Amino acid sequence: MKPLIVWLLFPIFLLTACSSTALIDFQEYQPEDLPWLTDEASQDGVNLSLWGIYALSKDVVFLYGSFKTSPGALRSVLLRSSDSGRHWKEVMQPERGSEITELYFLPGGKGWAVALWTVEGPGRAYLYHSDDSGAHWQRVSEFPLFDLGGQSLPSGLQFLDSQQGSVRILSIANLACCRYETLDGGLTWQKTDDCLSEDECLLKTPSECSLEKMSWKYSVSKSESTIKVSRRLSLDGYWTEMSKIPLHYGYAQGKIVLP
Repeated sequence: MKPLIVWLLFPIFLLTACSSTALIDFQEYQPEDLPWLTDEASQDGVNLSLWGIYALSKDVVFLYGSFKTSPGALRSVLLRSSDSGRHWKEVMQPERGSEITELYFLPGGKGWAVALWTVEGPGRAYLYHSDDSGAHWQRVSEFPLFDLGGQSLPSGLQFLDSQQGSVRILSIANLACCRYETLDGGLTWQKTDDCLSEDECLLKTPSECSLEKMSWKYSVSKSESTIKVSRRLSLDGYWTEMSKIPLHYGYAQGKIVLP
């Protein structure tokens, strides 16, 4: 009878082990010149607000977005897990008042990310690059957003290879949407004659992503104050909850404090 009980309990043990609260390592960060946000964060804490999820394999996955206060985004955040979501590490130096709004990777590990200022509307946007599957990142350039006027934002970032890429820039002020290209890995951008509709230039917020037959997703549980990260290894397979990440955090002396 004992062996039977052990086998019956074994799947329950696996499910419990996979759905434990994830460990998170955050970057050291000292904000500048945003007292109305830092004061709010010190008093009430911050919430993890996600733009999306991006997977490179069954083990390597990213969550990206920002830490927010009531007035707006305090700073950007890019989390990476290399153990299927059980442990997360912040891998990019945060941009104040900004959010990570897009990720794009080529086979082989070269990747790019967009950090967009979002406090009181879109502002400056920076391109970051990684050569090692997102383990480390370096700022490459600033997008030429203001060519189309104020209140502009980039979307639809993609690369054909390590040098050739494109991005769409939408001006909210006049609803103009133009395509820009780079031939040097994102160092410089040139406007093309390709004009698009406003809908084609809107930012996406993917809560699910697929890689071959595998899928990842996250869901927000306000009742539990957590973000649940799940994975399935086949198109018709079951979703397995890999970890839970807290939604709310403390903030003290420029640092995110785990609850």
